[in-house]
Amino acid sequence: MAKAVKPTRSRAGASKGGPAGKRDAAPSGIPATVYVLVAAGAVIFIAGLAGLLLSLHARPQTLNGPTISGNPPAPDFTLKDQNGQAVQLSALRGNVVALTFLYTNCPDVCPLIATKLGQADQQLGADHNNVALLAVTVDPTNDTPAAVQRFDAEHQLQQQANWHYLLGTVAQLTPVWKSYFVGTDAASVPGAPATQVSTPTPQLVDHTAIIYLIDRHGNLREALDANFTAQDFVHDVRALAQQ
Repeated sequence: MAKAVKPTRSRAGASKGGPAGKRDAAPSGIPATVYVLVAAGAVIFIAGLAGLLLSLHARPQTLNGPTISGNPPAPDFTLKDQNGQAVQLSALRGNVVALTFLYTNCPDVCPLIATKLGQADQQLGADHNNVALLAVTVDPTNDTPAAVQRFDAEHQLQQQANWHYLLGTVAQLTPVWKSYFVGTDAASVPGAPATQVSTPTPQLVDHTAIIYLIDRHGNLREALDANFTAQDFVHDVRALAQQ
């Protein structure tokens, strides 16, 4: 039986634009399929790199200040500020909240905290619209609205719409102090970390100096002392605003 002879294609035929002609367009020894694979690999690499960059950008930043284990929910409360406006903590969800405890006659730590908060708020720029600064009085007898207005003016806080100096009676404030473990001469707070003074005076009130940072979801995230820096505060507020 005669064997079938496989037809062969001449060089001339290969140069007329047929499939063989396309293969000849590539440099000798490198099939066109290799170029396709290399190009596809480059696309995959670029897409993967873009995804990595997006992932790194979306990753929450680390916090500089001392963090609170477990991120417990911040105890809710409602108090009136220096302008008579009712402020409820839970109504501030969606904002990062800085919560501290001050009194207007304080000669040292309270002015320091207020000054740093004012500086940090200015450094936040437009981001300060997503931040609420709350100060709860630890001297309800002497922290009158007029005293608070003078205090705010001394520390360039009177024009800050996100600044609320919260006032109330001892009965209204005591549950808040207890919830945040704040000791003050105004009332005995069992278990609070502050040293109680037996004979308080209107000018000097021994109290716990602390600044809590509460995230947008209403959880306690940091507990700062009076030595915090405005730069670290701004960094951590912006980091929490992304979480």
